[in-house]
Amino acid sequence: MAIKIGIDMGAIKDLVGLVTQLTDSVKDRKFASELRNIQSMIGSIQSEHAQMHEQRIKLMTENAELKQKIISLEQEILDIKQGITASNNQSISKTTNEEEKILLLLSETETDKTSAQQIACQLSIDLTKTKYWLTKLVEDDMLSLSVYVNQPALYYLAQGGRGYLVKNELI
Repeated sequence: MAIKIGIDMGAIKDLVGLVTQLTDSVKDRKFASELRNIQSMIGSIQSEHAQMHEQRIKLMTENAELKQKIISLEQEILDIKQGITASNNQSISKTTNEEEKILLLLSETETDKTSAQQIACQLSIDLTKTKYWLTKLVEDDMLSLSVYVNQPALYYLAQGGRGYLVKNELI
């Protein structure tokens, strides 16, 4: 019986060794599976990171383009403002002798408003020419006019006209 127990003990020992190896193998497989899952997650995170980096580069490029467009538009606005100022200055500087006479007359009149007929008579200018110059001065914001029913239009000096006379030292 002693021999039989020895064989059975050796077989049991072998069996325990095989179970231990099998358990280690299962643990290794689980570990390998978990490692594969972790590697898959890392790959996914790297892919997302690359996409975010590409998106960031696109946004930075778009931001730079928008900044350049803002600079361009600000320059365009400045050019337009300078053009308007130059246009206003040209309008003021292109005032004719007749227009200056009309502005001076209206600045010196005792009444606030004067008709085209009265201006033409006082300056000895043709009425049609006078109306032309008056219309031009109204369009240039140097004169204003009041219109009443069954009465001629009455003209008076506007701020632009007063400014012109002062800037050119005519009054």
